[in-house]
Amino acid sequence: MDLPYELKRSVRRKSERAGAMRQSGDSLSASRLYSDCARLAEEMASLEPGSGTAWMSRSRAYRDMALDVDGQQHVPVTKEGISSGIQDSAPSLTNLINATTAVPDVSFDDIAGLSAAKERIKETIIYPLTMPDAFAHYGIPSGGGLLMYGPPGCGKTKVAQAAANESGLAFFEVGPSDIKDKYVGESEKNVRAIFEAASGQDGSIIFLDELDAMAPRRQSGNPGYETSLVSEFLIQMQRFKEENERSLVIGATNRPWDVDIALRRPGRFDTLVFIPHPDKEACIQILENANQGRPVDASVDFSVLSDRLNGFSGSEITEVCHEAARRAFRECIGSGEMRHINKNDFDEVIADFKSGMSSWYRKVLDELKTDSDRDLFVDMINTGTELLNELEPRST
Repeated sequence: MDLPYELKRSVRRKSERAGAMRQSGDSLSASRLYSDCARLAEEMASLEPGSGTAWMSRSRAYRDMALDVDGQQHVPVTKEGISSGIQDSAPSLTNLINATTAVPDVSFDDIAGLSAAKERIKETIIYPLTMPDAFAHYGIPSGGGLLMYGPPGCGKTKVAQAAANESGLAFFEVGPSDIKDKYVGESEKNVRAIFEAASGQDGSIIFLDELDAMAPRRQSGNPGYETSLVSEFLIQMQRFKEENERSLVIGATNRPWDVDIALRRPGRFDTLVFIPHPDKEACIQILENANQGRPVDASVDFSVLSDRLNGFSGSEITEVCHEAARRAFRECIGSGEMRHINKNDFDEVIADFKSGMSSWYRKVLDELKTDSDRDLFVDMINTGTELLNELEPRST
């Protein structure tokens, strides 16, 4: 199990339920759920030290919402900041806007591998700020949108956080539970609130996580509210690009084919960046980082381990390391002796661990088999095909 990923999902599920309870008038249940969110956010801060400040800010925001859920008023967000007294945006969103503008404590050096992806993102975000004269000389437009896509647990969120950190821009991390509302028109208001709050900063990055859930491809059978929400994203992204030269919208998705086509056209998400699973070099770096400070026996060869972890996501590799440490700890509980984490610990954990990468790539290839946009995602298709061919002998 990928513990950080599961905790994030739990925070979002509880936040959505709390919002629904609040809207229905069940303040007690909403308060309890917001308190749960605060506790889980604190756990995330300890599991992801690089973004601990942002998670602790969220935890405080959730605690405030738990305390104030009975008497909070809807508050609008303007370019001058957040004002009070007018019903315009949901209280939970307002608190999270306040909580997530801090620059994350994550750099590109903290992220294993992804050299090509990181350089592409630097060209889009960092260099326009650090080399503005050269950018102007060559007439390259700045700002706009960048869409990261690829398998889950491979660093898309950290890349976005690092981009905000190294650019020094305010960071707005937004997920489906922060935007979507069961009441007609409220989701669109939430979208406007986010973009208006970001426009009020001296340069900002809006990070839209799980974009496919917020702006799904419009089809004839889609509910009207989904079509309206996608239209609002299109309007706000166009306005944001025109009015904010030092700002950028970054989207992330595990299902890029499900993101509405209009959002993937020039002027919206101009740049598509594939974030693949870790290669051998990145896997070794993740193993080193995850085991830093742990008593790992000299018999453990990370280079050899990386071959067995081919096709694992970054978060899965980290979880393997955590579980190997737990295995040694459990023996210590029984024997009272503290031993090193050895090769056998890793071997046993890897033998029992079920990676989700191969099934994810199979689904990708199946989904894109007849998709008209498959040429946009050729990097992902080729990577998935290559990995499945490599893993085939392992399963026979």
